[in-house]
Amino acid sequence: MHMHFLSFQSQSYKIEAYVTEKSDRISFDTCFILNSSEMLPKMFKIRDDRIYCKIKLNSYDSVVSRIHCEGRVTFETLKKHLPTVFDTKVIKRYNSQDYWKSNADQIKAISQSIIGEERTNEILKNKN
Repeated sequence: MHMHFLSFQSQSYKIEAYVTEKSDRISFDTCFILNSSEMLPKMFKIRDDRIYCKIKLNSYDSVVSRIHCEGRVTFETLKKHLPTVFDTKVIKRYNSQDYWKSNADQIKAISQSIIGEERTNEILKNKN
C-alpha cells in the first residue's frame, strides 16, 4: 500500500504523520505508532510503542499508521494538526453528523409519526 507523508513544523517542533491518503478525515485502524507518548492523556492506552484509543472516527478516508514527533510537541499541538485523531470533541461531532446522516430516513419517519409530516417538514426546512 502506498503511504503519504504529512509534515507539520514550527521553530520548536516537527510532526511527521504517515497516512494512506491525504485527507481531512484521518483516523487509525486498531492502533498507531507514536514515538513520543508521554504527553498523551489517560484515554490513550500505550502498549509497547503502539497507541490505542476507544474514541475514534467511525467513518474516515485515511488511516494513520505512524506519527513521529521532534522538539516540543504538546498534546494541544497534536490536536491542532491531527484533530480527527486526537481531539475528542471533533471526533464526536463527526461521528454524530455521520449518525444523523446515515439514519436520516428513520429519524424523519419516526418524527412524522409523532409530530406529523407538516411539523417535521417545517423543522427540517428551518434546519437548512
